[in-house]
Amino acid sequence: MSTNEIEKVFYNNLNLLNNFYNNRNILLKYYKIVKLKNDSEWISFIDYWLHKKHENKQIKEKLNNFKDTQNKDLLNLIEIIYNDI
Repeated sequence: MSTNEIEKVFYNNLNLLNNFYNNRNILLKYYKIVKLKNDSEWISFIDYWLHKKHENKQIKEKLNNFKDTQNKDLLNLIEIIYNDI
């Protein structure tokens, strides 16, 4: 897959991730995509989200740490999750 194709798949399906951020299958697919993109912020966040084992308060604290991102799409996802907890 070319870099262009990877970006296209990433952005064309971002709404799935935003709507179904707890779906393990979608997270795993996105994890593969961000690994191909070599996007460290996304890799770190999705890895955390796949393996989280905390209470809501601790999750919110960790999400606050991820809010430092410069990536507006990642920040948007974090805000969606934060507001749903």
